[in-house]
Amino acid sequence: MKAVNSTVLRHASLAPALVLASVLLLGGCFTLTRPALPQVRGSTAVEGLNDRVEIHRDAAGVAHIIASNDADVFFGQGYVHAQDRFYQMEFWRRVGAGRLSELYGEEVLATDIYLRTMGFRHVAQQEYEAAPALQRLALESYAAGVNAYIAERKPRKLAAEFAFLGLQGVKPEIEPWTPLDTLTWPKVMSQDLAGDWVQELLRLDVIRAVGVDMARDFFAPFRYGEMPTVIHAQDLDGEGARHTADGRAQGNLSRFDCPAWLGAVAGLQLDSPLIQGRQLLADLAFGGSMESGSNQWVVSGDHTASGLPQLANDPHLGIQMPSIWYKVSLHVTGADAWNCQGYSFAGVPGIVIGHNDHIVWGMSSAEPDVQDLYVERINPHNRDEYLVGDRWVPMEIRHEVIRVKGAEPYFLRVRSTRNGPIVTDHGGAVPYSSYDVRPIEIIPADLILTELSLRWTALEPGTTHYAVLLYNRARTFDQFRQALSYFDTPSHNFLYADVFGNIGYVHPGRLPLRGQGTGSLPLPGWDDTYQWQGYIDYDQLPWLLNPERGYIISANNPVSPHGSLPFSEHLYNPGFRASRAEELLTAAMADGPLTKDHHVAMQLDVRNEFAARILPHVLAVDRTTINRSVAAETRLLNRPADTPAKRAELQETIEKRIAGALTAREMLADWDLLMETDSVGATVFAQFYVELCRKTFADQLPPHVWNGPWDTAYGYRMQNSLWLLVEDPENQWWDDVRTPDRRETRDEIVARALASAYEQLEERFGKRTERWTWGRAHTATFRNATLGRSGIRFVERIFNRGPVPVAGGLDVLRRADFRVLQPFEVHHIASMRMIVDTADWSSARYVHGPGQSGHPASRHYADMVRPWAEGSYLTHPWTVEEVYDQSRRLLVLEPVR
Repeated sequence: MKAVNSTVLRHASLAPALVLASVLLLGGCFTLTRPALPQVRGSTAVEGLNDRVEIHRDAAGVAHIIASNDADVFFGQGYVHAQDRFYQMEFWRRVGAGRLSELYGEEVLATDIYLRTMGFRHVAQQEYEAAPALQRLALESYAAGVNAYIAERKPRKLAAEFAFLGLQGVKPEIEPWTPLDTLTWPKVMSQDLAGDWVQELLRLDVIRAVGVDMARDFFAPFRYGEMPTVIHAQDLDGEGARHTADGRAQGNLSRFDCPAWLGAVAGLQLDSPLIQGRQLLADLAFGGSMESGSNQWVVSGDHTASGLPQLANDPHLGIQMPSIWYKVSLHVTGADAWNCQGYSFAGVPGIVIGHNDHIVWGMSSAEPDVQDLYVERINPHNRDEYLVGDRWVPMEIRHEVIRVKGAEPYFLRVRSTRNGPIVTDHGGAVPYSSYDVRPIEIIPADLILTELSLRWTALEPGTTHYAVLLYNRARTFDQFRQALSYFDTPSHNFLYADVFGNIGYVHPGRLPLRGQGTGSLPLPGWDDTYQWQGYIDYDQLPWLLNPERGYIISANNPVSPHGSLPFSEHLYNPGFRASRAEELLTAAMADGPLTKDHHVAMQLDVRNEFAARILPHVLAVDRTTINRSVAAETRLLNRPADTPAKRAELQETIEKRIAGALTAREMLADWDLLMETDSVGATVFAQFYVELCRKTFADQLPPHVWNGPWDTAYGYRMQNSLWLLVEDPENQWWDDVRTPDRRETRDEIVARALASAYEQLEERFGKRTERWTWGRAHTATFRNATLGRSGIRFVERIFNRGPVPVAGGLDVLRRADFRVLQPFEVHHIASMRMIVDTADWSSARYVHGPGQSGHPASRHYADMVRPWAEGSYLTHPWTVEEVYDQSRRLLVLEPVR
């Protein structure tokens, strides 16, 4: 698979500008970065306002917007977003529209092809046409605020990135912001949080490689009853719970739909350029992650020191620069006053996660399957017709022109069936469509061609942004839940608390009601029985209010206590974080009332629950097995020793590797299971995990699977596979296929993984094991999406921050994931942390790395990196009086009279 990353500016294309850029840097790069810094003091008159708007900035650069009406507060939000993050907004709207190639050339063409094939912009147009009055007001006022700021400014005065692109000869035309630019972003977020169609292909490739039985173990099922679900069994007996328990179980991956017709379908491979385009999109827009995740919990006032509920939330997303989040406060004064504070997306009006005067809410990604691939049979006499039942019907055809910097335009022809767009048409994916081989005739009359189409809830008009605007002003649980009835995609778990003492949970979303099949593998598009039968009614989706136990935890674990919800949960988390959170929370509740400090300790907890479950099997491996297995592998990896000198050298290598394995085992035995930055045991375990994955799976999976996007797309779920396998020492996955004359067992592979782990760490960090600390190995670098991997050191120094040592690790509460194929650079993090007590909104604690500003010359570009990495928090003013008292800078926007 071709390596894909965010390197959209290459040495070759920048070469003519490097000399000039070097001179400018040496003479002071401020000439490139400082002109984009916005005005944050004084006053300015702008078109489009109804009344005066005040923009206060506190010590952290957080904007607090005070206006007398709704239109003006959204105008102000658009204005500050454009001031601090316009390059991010421009980049994101180009992602949503599939227009990256205009700036970055052919290297991102595959991403544009993918995005145009999905057609997010066309769906956004339909959403805007149907938008209710409140949403239209917000969208249009917000766009007016953005345009008021960008209208009279040249690109280099909007963002330093534009100045560097100018050195490359790229002179983008800054177009006015429109509501469609806003409405595409929820679709792009849906893209990041819904990856099941890639998982379908992964499942299919794994089945091809090892068969159904081994594939079942690879995709290990969730351990219902052993690991916690969001809704507990006892919740179902109360009047405050709603849970659909009579639906068909669709989430059980202990079996696969493997009808005979799948055998003739080649489908997309994981190394297809279309998949590469999707992965490059993840690299560019989301820091390289196609995983989702989050921790959140809420506790009733019966268990808190304040006597009112407390809520904690930390969403997990790909690491990126600037932050995906923009902290902001919205204050509307007067007769229709309302206040809301929290985290927004630059480019979108409203607050996604936060609180108002009455309620607080948090979010974690839900894991329902909302994407299905369909195998479409194509008419061999007319490739624009496909089979429905027993007749050929015409496809819908859409034409797109993609402008490409430095190259000819790409003319895209998108074909769609009743199920959705064909995803095997473009980006070099054509060879991965299929046909039945019938060699009786040279050109058989009954030849069957196939393509893959994608059915996905995000490709239909939705109302998610409208939901955000409604819940920003909700005052009660009923109003909050009613607002979420419009939150259709991406599906999330919402936790809730209010000043009246209520806590709750809501699982909204547009979730398909399937006919035949679970959606775990591609379905026959011509067969009506496999069609979606509509969507699950919102009133049938799970919700919970004031459970008797006094708390709710959601950490990407399944919703149902018995897996019988009428929707599929294929992408569940194994439950390690949820289990640890429940252990800590219930212990704290038993000891006495909770304060915010308890939630801080939980968010920063670094105990590795996966390690706790598999280490007993690792430490039980005896010395005899280690000696025998490591010696056998060492002989396998080395040429036959045909002289006494070579035999002595081989024996020395064997003894060294055995000693390394024994030492690694001893170091793990002494480890306290904590992924602290000063821990050596944490580093040894992480390297052991990497080696165990390699030695268990790499030899039996095809290279395009092992080296493909599964490591990003599946991540922590590999832990679930190994958890199942370590309890089955004779499982076929443990076999090393390089030794056809014998079959290895668990203990032999564990022994070899120990030896390799010690060997790799010694090679990387030296022989002094005390220097193998986790903070030295496990670091986070916040990289600019487009310039952060340019390969040009001074450019990267301007736009990137880090590396910084980071505690935590793969699927621990203090989550900081690394890739098995690229250990141990952090790629997936707690993108922000929030702790709120409904008894005192002003005492809420927050942190989001790297900072508020998107301008490298700003003091707030990366001032939160260290607090985020070290685990400290900030507070921000809440009331209007506090805003005035703590304001560091005030910009007044006056309407043009």
